[in-house]
Amino acid sequence: MRNDLLVIEDAAVHLSILRKIAAQAGFNTTGVSPVDAVSIVLQKRNLDCVMPDLSLDSRPGTEVLELNIDPPFSKPIDLMRLRQTLKQIAQETDCRRLVRAAGW
Repeated sequence: MRNDLLVIEDAAVHLSILRKIAAQAGFNTTGVSPVDAVSIVLQKRNLDCVMPDLSLDSRPGTEVLELNIDPPFSKPIDLMRLRQTLKQIAQETDCRRLVRAAGW
């Protein structure tokens, strides 16, 4: 089962790298660049994970989502750590889906 990831990133090179890593971890990735497009995507899609850039345009990506994120990934991103974190999120999401499907 593939999970859905939203990447809020304004650098095309970073988005491309993040898409590849996410695909290896079992995610379908939607990339959003303009900050204003984030709310549109969030209204239309159910997402399993969101990865915001911490410095988008004139404000941090976490502010766009009004989230507190701990711990954030700083650039340059540790790709091994990112891959491990995404795999862990995917496994936890799959477990939650199984529990909901079983009615527990």
